[in-house]
Order: sequence, then C-alpha cells, then structure tokens
Amino acid sequence: MQYFSGLFRRTKRIVADAAEFPADVVRGIPDVEIRGDGDCFINGCHTILEYSEETVKFDSGAVTVTVRGSGLLLSEFRSGCMRVKGEIISVSFEKV
Repeated sequence: MQYFSGLFRRTKRIVADAAEFPADVVRGIPDVEIRGDGDCFINGCHTILEYSEETVKFDSGAVTVTVRGSGLLLSEFRSGCMRVKGEIISVSFEKV
C-alpha cells in the first residue's frame, strides 16, 4: 500500500508540472492573493462551507480557509478559483 501512496504523489507532481499548476494547489494547499483590503483571489477551492456578508469559508482539501469582513461578495467561482470582494478584515487557515 505504501508503494501506491508514493506513486500517487509522484503522479500528482508530474501532472502539476505538465499543466503548469503550482505544486501547492495540487497538494490541496490554496494559492491566495490579496489586493488591498477589498479583493481576494483564491485558487484551489473545492467546496464552499459558509457564505454570508461577513464570512466566506471554503475547503481546499488540506486546509479550510476563512475570509472575514463586511459586505463580502463572492464575485467569481469557477474551476476551483474564486474571488471575494468587500471590506476584508482577515484571512485565516485551519488544517483539516
């Protein structure tokens, strides 16, 4: 069983390299870019766990990411990428 686990990790790394994805995204660790205090781009989202004007929380596989603020709006969500707009106060990560 150990062999297949290592094989799976190597295969994910090869696919990530070929597709030019950041290795962290393939491992379930999101890529987060914050612009100022009102724009947050997140790559590597799987599931939205909570969504309100004060909190956007999602699962990325290895961690849960929470964006807190006021007037938050999920302006884009496609192919594992999302964009949160509004007054962003904090972004936190919690290992699953």
